[in-house]
Amino acid sequence: MLTVVGAGRIGGALHDLATKQGLDVLLVKRGEEIPDVAGPVVVCTRNDDVAAVVAASPRPQDLCFVQNGALLPWLREVGLGGNTQGLLYFAVSAAGAAPEPGGESVFFGRHAPTLVYLLSRAGLPARALASEAELLDEITVKLLWASIFGLMGDLHRETVLASAARREEVAALVRELNPVCLAGIGSRIGEEEVTRRLLAYSMSIGSWRASVKEWRWRNGWLAKEAARLGLAVPLHGAVCSRIGVGA
Repeated sequence: MLTVVGAGRIGGALHDLATKQGLDVLLVKRGEEIPDVAGPVVVCTRNDDVAAVVAASPRPQDLCFVQNGALLPWLREVGLGGNTQGLLYFAVSAAGAAPEPGGESVFFGRHAPTLVYLLSRAGLPARALASEAELLDEITVKLLWASIFGLMGDLHRETVLASAARREEVAALVRELNPVCLAGIGSRIGEEEVTRRLLAYSMSIGSWRASVKEWRWRNGWLAKEAARLGLAVPLHGAVCSRIGVGA
């Protein structure tokens, strides 16, 4: 049995994909009881709602997390750092809309094969990662994409394709923020590779408009972690001030 917690755009899309494939799937809306059944439980809520899902879960070891942002440090704190995690590279423009591929989604953990199977059968590229080290690099790439292109989307009021054309601005923010992830998450990926992947992903979903969201888990985490580590991030701080976030 596949259980999906959260009936928003992503949760609804995963439920629909599984249903169309004839898989046993249950959609649990926010606040509803999570059944005690064996199998992966994909948490598709916002990051701020994850703690409530964890507290209500009868089988926390089966929870699979697909949130963007720096959720992993918190998962480690509550003893769930080894759970299945994934980074989704498809977009769902509205509830009920079909997913639009934007790259290869990746998963790591005991339930990774099931989730790869689900997406692959639906024509969405996906693969299981071979090591936790790969996962940490993937988390860093997605965190920096959401944080940097969110800033640029709000600053320049443009699509991610237009922001990708500002390569030097992107590279400068990567140079400043990637060291925070290397130390705070434990990733090993270099800044040139991060920049290349951020630009490539943005060009694959060019019409998308990014914005600063979930401050605590994205830009806010980067700012707070940089301060804790004693790393200067003046460009990030300046852009945040210009668009009026993080005060």
